Amino acid sequence: MKQQSRVIIGPLTIDKLRHLVQMGNRSIHLTPIEFALLCTLAECPGKVYRREELLNRVWGEGLYVEVRTVDAHISKLRHKLRMSEDSLSFAETVWGIGYRLRDPSS
Repeated sequence: MKQQSRVIIGPLTIDKLRHLVQMGNRSIHLTPIEFALLCTLAECPGKVYRREELLNRVWGEGLYVEVRTVDAHISKLRHKLRMSEDSLSFAETVWGIGYRLRDPSS
């Protein structure tokens, strides 16, 4: 199965080959971990990913990383993706389960 190099979700554009992210007309500068986290969430907008699943996919299996590290990176990612003070975040918390990227089409 061929992976898409460019993903567009509402105003969010992710260019995986060039490691670029845009929210509308605004370029978003992400760390490598934030970029990998966003790409993972963008694979299937609306799907809820457990923290442990995100740890394994972004940081790698067999590496000990505190589960709350995901929370810290999601918080930074939310801040960077926020379009305005009153806009909903694209990265949503699903309490007791994990996180998902909001699908603006639903």
